[in-house]
Amino acid sequence: MPPRMRASPRGTPFAIRCRMPGAARPSCRGFEFSGVGDALATGGRVNAPSQRCGEADEASRAALAAPGGPAASAEQRVLRILLADDEADIVTGLAELLRLELACEVEIACDGATAWRLATETQPDVLILDVRMPGMGGLEIARRLLNRCAASASVPPLLIAITGRDASDVVDGLTDCFRHTFSKPVNLPDLLQVLRLHARGAAARPVLARFELASLASRAVSEATPMFHARGLALCFDHEGPLLVLEDDEAALHAGLYRLLCAMHDLIGSGAVFCHAGIGPPRDGACRFRFELAASGTPGAVSLEEVAARLQLVMEPPWPRADLPGGSLQASGLCPASGARVRLQSAPAEGIVLRFERDCRVNRIVYPAVHAGGRHAWLLQGALPEAQVFTRRLQRLGWQVRAFESESELLQALAAAVPLSRPDLVFRLDGVAATGSTRPEGPAVVVVVTAGADALRRSRGGSQELLVYPVSTAELVALTRRFAAFGSPLDDEPAGLAAAPHELPRVLVVDDLELNRIAAAALLGALGYPVDEAADGLDAVDRCRRSPPDIVLMDVNMPVLGGIETTRHIRELQRLGRLAPFAIVAATADADAQTARRCLEVGMDAVLSKPLMLEALQEALNRVTIRARSS
Repeated sequence: MPPRMRASPRGTPFAIRCRMPGAARPSCRGFEFSGVGDALATGGRVNAPSQRCGEADEASRAALAAPGGPAASAEQRVLRILLADDEADIVTGLAELLRLELACEVEIACDGATAWRLATETQPDVLILDVRMPGMGGLEIARRLLNRCAASASVPPLLIAITGRDASDVVDGLTDCFRHTFSKPVNLPDLLQVLRLHARGAAARPVLARFELASLASRAVSEATPMFHARGLALCFDHEGPLLVLEDDEAALHAGLYRLLCAMHDLIGSGAVFCHAGIGPPRDGACRFRFELAASGTPGAVSLEEVAARLQLVMEPPWPRADLPGGSLQASGLCPASGARVRLQSAPAEGIVLRFERDCRVNRIVYPAVHAGGRHAWLLQGALPEAQVFTRRLQRLGWQVRAFESESELLQALAAAVPLSRPDLVFRLDGVAATGSTRPEGPAVVVVVTAGADALRRSRGGSQELLVYPVSTAELVALTRRFAAFGSPLDDEPAGLAAAPHELPRVLVVDDLELNRIAAAALLGALGYPVDEAADGLDAVDRCRRSPPDIVLMDVNMPVLGGIETTRHIRELQRLGRLAPFAIVAATADADAQTARRCLEVGMDAVLSKPLMLEALQEALNRVTIRARSS
């Protein structure tokens, strides 16, 4: 018996009261069905997902019908799904909709024991499990199934978790065991898209992007710098060699580099860390990229063995070696996100080295043909370790560099300088934007600030340029070109290397109230930011794992997973290298001092009060946008 259909007011058909033979009439409570046609007749509210629902559904249908997709092959096997939830009306309604939309086979279980039996007997392609069921919850079923597959060396099915209850106590286990997690009411268009991609075998394929590798390394250092400075640690960055333009999994490389920086942050208690990025000679269209961290100072609170275990490195036997002092430690392994080779070396009284190496297929190699021709650049705060490395980077580009430890010393030298020795550029590495009588007259001033600094609140421009430390090589090349004695035309540089305006970052709005999401999306749209949406913290984690945003605007109070717990979990995933880093801005109606302190303690970058005001939102995004745009 075919499902009963009627037309929407605009003439587009949509499913209503869909009944399968022998199935009870479903109550669709607990699921968001917007996007299946125009709408589905449900008792639940309609969600406005990141893509407009119709767009998401059409994209999924197009994916299904694309060449090589399930609709393109008559021999494509039917997707077999096991759906387990102790709420019978929810599980029946969802099962019927999945059959209608995907033409798949769906088996139903209303308790954990039945779900486990069916999972082992029928071996479905996909398991959609409620986290909390009587007897055996979905998390326990997933753990048992993963252990069973590991013991038999078989590929586990796609595991998807759903829950409508507080998940703060199980969120770590959910992301460990499940590929995707959804809060109730489930966003059906997102769920359908995940299942269609899985049916095509495309869910595990990386998303490729075109980017410049040294700028990505610089961005990772920029994002890690605040946590190093918070403990009084210097973080220096250097890059030598050409610029590599890749078409690769940018998010995976980003996560792998940030993971290494977090590990070094835990290993060193005081001192300085020196980062060096470079490449080996090209071979067969590939180059070996190396990102090395060398630390000197006192040990940190976390042991080498703990960090090696966290990085999934294998400790090498401590046999005596003539080339290493006694008590030395070495460990090596692969980065799970990027596949890079990672090596940890430590020697008593010598220091710690972490090395990240990966062979990259290069889209283009750029040797920036630019030279300052001996023009003068002055640096304020020249005694800092970061300033000394920054000086060497400028000297390679042909600058004559003079460093000053105080502003008064710089101003006196400027007043006494003859025209030929006056600087063309003054770099303030203290992060302070000079005004009035303290601003040097004549030379251009570049203020180098730490990511998230208050100086970034206002729109950038005027006589003083703001750059985020450590400043990428591409940015230094573009800056040098303005004063260069010679240089290649801008057209010779690939996209992204010139100092052209960048596309604004993508913002993920997370809020359980649709009205708040609509209002925030309208404000962000007015400022020019592209917007995605998620209706709960658990949905936000899943969306970030699928496609990391540049910035998250996070509600604090949400029913399944609140903003503070969501942020804590996201920051932990980023520390482990399972998620690329990005900024998180809180948006809360409880904008008291205690809530703001809790938000900042778990790693949020700023706190805004509701209702959101355009100017305050713009200032907060300015602080984090330059960080997100640094690559």
